[in-house]
Amino acid sequence: MRKLTALAALALVVSAVSADAANVTFSIREVGGDNTAEVPGAGGAVNFEIVADIDSDSTDNDGLALVGVDLTFSSAAVVGHVSGGAMSNPGGVMSAFNYPDGVTNPPFPPGSYGGTNNGTSLLQIGGGQNTIGNPGPTPPFPVGAVNEEVAVTAQVVATGTYNVPSGSSPTTYVLTLANCFANTIDNGEVGPSVFNVSAATTTCGAALTISYSGISGTLSSAVARKTCDINIDMTPGGAITSDPRQGTPGGRGISNVVFAYTGGDPANNSITIQEDASCPSPPTFGAYTGTSVPSCTIGLGVLDCTFTPNLENARTYRFTVASGAVTAQVELRGLVGDVSGDGNVNATDRSLVVSQWTAPGYSCATDAATDINVSGATDATDRSLVVAQWTGVGTNCAP
Repeated sequence: MRKLTALAALALVVSAVSADAANVTFSIREVGGDNTAEVPGAGGAVNFEIVADIDSDSTDNDGLALVGVDLTFSSAAVVGHVSGGAMSNPGGVMSAFNYPDGVTNPPFPPGSYGGTNNGTSLLQIGGGQNTIGNPGPTPPFPVGAVNEEVAVTAQVVATGTYNVPSGSSPTTYVLTLANCFANTIDNGEVGPSVFNVSAATTTCGAALTISYSGISGTLSSAVARKTCDINIDMTPGGAITSDPRQGTPGGRGISNVVFAYTGGDPANNSITIQEDASCPSPPTFGAYTGTSVPSCTIGLGVLDCTFTPNLENARTYRFTVASGAVTAQVELRGLVGDVSGDGNVNATDRSLVVSQWTAPGYSCATDAATDINVSGATDATDRSLVVAQWTGVGTNCAP
């Protein structure tokens, strides 16, 4: 038998459900979507949320005082793929339901607003507000102020991320809400200490269905990212794209490349680097000799790779990525100041910076290449960086 927890005990303090009690409808959905989500490839993630909404005909209350729900999974193994092993409090008005402002299940601190993971479910996600007017410090919680009108319109009460496990065959995962309960603040209660509350009826049992098709995508595009994106030329035999930005102090070279896939997700999260550090072109790629280490993560349709430390300046790189049986190569030049993308830093690049510097406004579309130091503006500092590279020895060209 499940132990009587702090939330269950608090729920028993209120009176029995009356005939005119408020009804709270619970739902679960993908963030930005509905109650279905599709992840085409292995390793993808789905951000989801639990929502509580007091029915519009429930006028005899001033919002939620207590909220709780179990989240059950279609198989025991699935619960282990929720990031952190629990849901999270979304903040804002819901902070009043979380320890120490509110009361949640033990252990304390920090409590377990996100539910107790018993290996097959997350039990009693949620918490209650300080409607008992506890001032602290004994007991040390709840001690927060009460927020009224919570969930009189749909309110996100918990958020989470489900990381789809790798698999070779299509699979469906179902996350279902169960054992929902709620209390509402009685109409007209103003505090500031004790607020009378009543038990609500609930509409429970909603589910989120996550489908994993097991399809590997095909590389379609890539960008070099440092605040703004620079689109990499993916045309076979086309011009090599330059990333001319310096970035943070000492952050020379390429720091982040995001590869986008169509038809599914990348099948792995690894990348191979080759380089050419000689001038002039064309490049002859050999083994990478620098110190940067790539770290790539799979998202929905993307392979996001960071390089620590940044890839060395004044070199041209070839990245080899694979998705299933399909291997693709992307070439990118890291050359601080090469705004024109011709493999050299010279007066042409200075003129381009000055031209954009005197142009009104700032946008990624027009300033991505000319904002050399990634400060959010193209200005005299960027011109100085270009000139410093232009007059430098061994740093003003790359193949």
